[in-house]
Amino acid sequence: MLCVTIQVHRHILSSQCYIRYEDDFNTVDSLRVSCMPSKLSLSLLRGIEIIREVHITAPTNFFIPSSLSTDQIVTVDSGPTLLCPVSQTSSNHWTADLCFRLQVSNLEKLFRSNIEIPVDVKNFFRERFQKHKRWDLLCGSCGYTLSEKSVSFESLKEYSESELSEGWFCHRTISNPVPQLSSQVLYMDDVSFYLDHHVFKSQDHPQEPFVNSNLMNSMKCPDCGILLSVEKTHLSLRRFFFDKLMVTNSSVNEDPAKYVHEIAILSFWSLVEKSLASSIICKLFLYNKEKDLCLLLWIPTKKIGQFQLTGSAEDFPLETCLEMAEVYKVLYFVGDSSSDNVLSWRHDFTVDYYCVSNTLIKTVVEILRASSKHSPQAATSDGFLHGCLLPCNGANKCIIF
Repeated sequence: MLCVTIQVHRHILSSQCYIRYEDDFNTVDSLRVSCMPSKLSLSLLRGIEIIREVHITAPTNFFIPSSLSTDQIVTVDSGPTLLCPVSQTSSNHWTADLCFRLQVSNLEKLFRSNIEIPVDVKNFFRERFQKHKRWDLLCGSCGYTLSEKSVSFESLKEYSESELSEGWFCHRTISNPVPQLSSQVLYMDDVSFYLDHHVFKSQDHPQEPFVNSNLMNSMKCPDCGILLSVEKTHLSLRRFFFDKLMVTNSSVNEDPAKYVHEIAILSFWSLVEKSLASSIICKLFLYNKEKDLCLLLWIPTKKIGQFQLTGSAEDFPLETCLEMAEVYKVLYFVGDSSSDNVLSWRHDFTVDYYCVSNTLIKTVVEILRASSKHSPQAATSDGFLHGCLLPCNGANKCIIF
């Protein structure tokens, strides 16, 4: 396996490059990188024999070869050329990690064209909502029909008294109560639906309406057993995270797994967009009470350019044009509510706090871990890790609602 990652900070025109090589057999004993003004060449060597040579081409005079440098002790540096040996690991794999820095002359022409549209998950549902249309309420995990019968709503409204902020945030906005709550209205906030519990089947008697005198009791899917709702709200409304409950047209056959993944991402980016729009720094605290799972995210407001190519060394393209995608380079931490970092962020006034589903947290963490899977990864002194997030384009149709 061979992976090449190039990240460029567009305002300082400094690039950080990572090359990772992995092999189950000792077919290659060193990597050689040579930098030219319009090309970066990677050679896989066995002695002096070139086993595979890869060229990453760039515009004229893009790279500045004289700026090539690395801090790796095991790397041989010879002008605009680096040589890194392949070593055997304790599990009998052969690996090499080469990290180096380069200056570039210009970056703008390398970015993929991407028209960004603000992401708002509430508007996403509003645009697809039709008054008095019949909807089915399904489990987001298995697709089981939860509603006693198809339901209709007169309108969608924002649930303005949702518990998105904890009391220990002095800058919490105290919103007015929702007036005249109605079972004919589909209420929502940034991550949840709020629905009258009478529209659901009874868990003990599936053919009867769901009636529960104690709304503190949890509600689970009768088919797969996944926890759907644990929180009571005013009157008869219950809170359901978007990715736990599918609200869909009875004539459309939704894929629950695809729905959950896409709506979790869309909901997450709505929170990011809101935080980025209101602050010069984006620090998100995402918390799931059910699993006691916390995700801390430090997202810079400025994106970087990233090129990444991964594949088997034998099938790696011999020549590839350098093309950058704009990504956020993120610091993140995963832990429980007793973690030192979590306790510290609880009292940080620059942090935006949200109570979200465990699915949303796990989805984002999987994306972050996958983004750095083939790059050398080192935790910061306080346990934060680096990852990359590709911005979500609101123009992409995630769900047919």
